Amino acid sequence: MTFFGYDQASASRWFASPVLGLGGRCPSDLVQHEPGRQAIMRLLGQLAHGVLP
Repeated sequence: MTFFGYDQASASRWFASPVLGLGGRCPSDLVQHEPGRQAIMRLLGQLAHGVLP
């Protein structure tokens, strides 16, 4: 939520949408398994620091 400025609506939209940095997959599809969670956290960290995936 910090990345999205605590905007629940923005976070929910991102979580349910295909994300280019995740190979076109939705974060909601990846979050159920550890490798997917790691990929999501890595991507958010990169974006927070201005690093393009």
